[in-house]
Formats: sequence, structure tokens, C-alpha cells
Amino acid sequence: MTWLDSETVKAVLGADISGDIDDASLQQMCDGTRSYVEDKRKDLFVAAPVETDPPVFTPTPSVTLGAALLAYRFYSRRTSPLGVIGFTEDGAQGLLREDPDIAKLLGIGRFGRFVFGAVGTPVVEESA
Repeated sequence: MTWLDSETVKAVLGADISGDIDDASLQQMCDGTRSYVEDKRKDLFVAAPVETDPPVFTPTPSVTLGAALLAYRFYSRRTSPLGVIGFTEDGAQGLLREDPDIAKLLGIGRFGRFVFGAVGTPVVEESA
């Protein structure tokens, strides 16, 4: 079992998920989101108990929540590639391109840890 799958997303969103859910599509979004978050948050990998095993990704509860919300956001966008989710009397209603709450939960973008140095040799500022 992985740290992010369709069941995790359903559990996080609970009653907010309505209608028919395509489990295969939701799982595909979870797989992509999991890969994206693991690539962006390499600081959350810890060494496996056995030296020959690969490192284990250990997300914090906020990272798991942010990833679940991001996976569902991707799932919701699959039927609206241009970001339009509906129309009202005021015109088209769309999804935001970036959600600052998700970025905060994941600790990425402008909400991530300060890193400076050359590409491939980052020096991370230690928190006091």
C-alpha cells in the first residue's frame, strides 16, 4: 500500500465527494500526484531499516492532506482541460491554476523551505 491512493482521497474528502467516482481515473491522478510530491519533497525520505532497501517516503499529515486535495483537484479537471467547470449568469466559472492552501500544506513553491546553491547541490536553511 502506498501513502496516497484513491481510498485515502475518498477518506479525506468524505461526504464532499458526490456522484459517480471513476476509481481508475482517481487512482491515476493519485499516482501522478504521489510522484510529483515525492519529487518536490525529497526531504521527507528516510533511510530504510535494511541498507539494501530504497529510502521510504514519510509524509507529514499536512502533506498527505495537501496531496489528497491536489489529486482530487486533478481528478476534477479531467473533464475540463481548459479549467472551465461551469457557466453562470456572470459567465464561465473556472478553477484556479494554483491553490495557495495546497501549496502551504505541501510546503512547496513560495511556501517551501528556503534553498540556495547550485543546481544539484542545494544547501537547505536549517530551522532553529
